[in-house]
Amino acid sequence: MWHNLVYIVLATLTAVVPLLQAPDDTRLSGQRQIAAEWPEYFMDKRLSPLPLSEEDKVFAQDFPGEIRKYQAGSDQLILRLLNRPTRKLHPAVDCFRGSGFSVTFKPIRVDREGHRWGCFEAAKRKMRLRVCERIFDQFGGEYTDVSAWFWNATFDQSPGFWWAYTLVEEVSRGK
Repeated sequence: MWHNLVYIVLATLTAVVPLLQAPDDTRLSGQRQIAAEWPEYFMDKRLSPLPLSEEDKVFAQDFPGEIRKYQAGSDQLILRLLNRPTRKLHPAVDCFRGSGFSVTFKPIRVDREGHRWGCFEAAKRKMRLRVCERIFDQFGGEYTDVSAWFWNATFDQSPGFWWAYTLVEEVSRGK
């Protein structure tokens, strides 16, 4: 009998927790600008700004932060600066699957600076891409999984603001 009570309490908490953070949260409100320095280099490659697509611009209108795209050598880097926890930060794998790519998950990648990246390979026709992403805060907290970041940020275990980096590397492009 008490098992039912536990399930009811857990279900109620799951439904209510996302609503606990008020839209006008003084910690970091949705429309507040963040004084963060955008990088000029990534892994020794100079970043060249790329324009956002029309779809990106529509998505960015309601995004709690800012989105920018860059060319880094032959790779593309998508940077999102977040000022509050949000479900609008989707895992890159969802976007690639939604665009018709087949996806194969790869092991966690550790770069030369010791940062961990969650990676997958995306294939469509004869194009193969390696996509890696990480989320981190200014205090050294890092996540390779969007859901883990969201719950930690929601329960104030990871203080904002946060960066979400998505690196897209071309593995091969057939003819």
